[in-house]
Amino acid sequence: MRYVVRCDTLAGKWLVVDTLTVEQTVGCHERQAGAVFQAESEERRWRRFGAGTENFALMSPDADSCSSAN
Repeated sequence: MRYVVRCDTLAGKWLVVDTLTVEQTVGCHERQAGAVFQAESEERRWRRFGAGTENFALMSPDADSCSSAN
C-alpha cells in the first residue's frame, strides 16, 4: 500500500503517510477511523489514475533534457 496510517504518540494524532514520496504526511486526524478512511480513499484515487501518470511525471524531466540536447 502506498498510503499508511501511523500513530504520532507525542502529538496524540493519527497520521496518513505517503510512503512513495519520502514519508510525506498527507493527513492528520484525532481518531484512527478518520485516518484509515482517508488512507483508503487516497489509495483508491491513486489506483484509479494508475501508476502510469506517476511514471510519466518521474520520466518527464529526463525527457526534456534529452530533447534539448538534440
